Amino acid sequence: MLLFDQIRKLAAQLLNQRMRTLFLLYFGWMLFTWPIMALFEWRANPDLVKAYWYFYDVAGKTIGFGDLSPKTFGGRLTYFVTTSISLPIFALILTKVGVAFIEYRRKMRMGTQQLDLTDHFVIAGYTPGYTEQLVGQLRSANTRIVVCAPSDQLQENPFPDTWSDVHFVSGDLGLADPYLRACLDAKHAPLAVIINGNDDLVTQSWLLAVRHVNTAVHVVAVLRDMRNAPKLQMVSQHDHEIECVDADPGVAARSARYPGIGEAMSEIAYTGGAIHGDDGNAYLMTLPPELLNTLTVREIVVWLMERGAGCFGFQETVDGDRRRVFTWSPDTILRSGMGVFYVRPTELTERPW
Repeated sequence: MLLFDQIRKLAAQLLNQRMRTLFLLYFGWMLFTWPIMALFEWRANPDLVKAYWYFYDVAGKTIGFGDLSPKTFGGRLTYFVTTSISLPIFALILTKVGVAFIEYRRKMRMGTQQLDLTDHFVIAGYTPGYTEQLVGQLRSANTRIVVCAPSDQLQENPFPDTWSDVHFVSGDLGLADPYLRACLDAKHAPLAVIINGNDDLVTQSWLLAVRHVNTAVHVVAVLRDMRNAPKLQMVSQHDHEIECVDADPGVAARSARYPGIGEAMSEIAYTGGAIHGDDGNAYLMTLPPELLNTLTVREIVVWLMERGAGCFGFQETVDGDRRRVFTWSPDTILRSGMGVFYVRPTELTERPW
């Protein structure tokens, strides 16, 4: 799939005005010389005239299988003049293709190429080691990832040969351009963006640029000091879409995949609670919009326990704001669209409804 995407982008880059002109000259010259060749070869060699497009293309590339060749003096002279012009045109086309391919690979390596992705994650900022862990966590979601890095910090893709599904964009992350090239606009439907600046002030400035490009995308802000979370949430009117987490790549990745789970884990830690699991893996299970059967808190907790999972909270959205509840009556009925937080070594694929 990635190979086909690269071929499609390269083809789009090749079909510029100059390349279209060369192709027009190449095939236009074939149409011009066809009747001249037919004038000399129609009686002596009708097969060549009928398959002239094949003869022109094969001979014009100096392949020459020998199955077709002009038999008259006029046909041979026409062939000489034809290839004298078609061969340089074809050489120019090959040169342009090679240059375009090299330039495309250079732009991809330098992070200056315009991407064309949908349903992907975007990571703003690069920290050696930390970003690799974050990418590794997100890759388990079987989706593509774009890493945006400041051009004064990183000039080349840090992992071009490690993960082919990870793309790289370089630029000034305080401006909109890198995020537009990373397809962060609403038209490309990004799943989430993780902002990880060198400090919280940098993260806040990058958040302004992100919000300029897309006001609705789910934002996970990695903070060095969680006391700065209210400042970041004041930046946007859509503050329920900004999730502030500490510098833990596992929490940041899960917050991107399951909106609200990072804040839930932070609230539990703040109130002195604990999340237990083989490796601390927390997940969010969302009830469908149209729940066919009635489920209570007791039923969902028992169902999770039978599968080796522990329920540690619930989430509901009221007037666009996420609200988390950690102590509910066992007989409380869960409503459609609510979320259930649970811990388990691996994510559950089956559902109780």
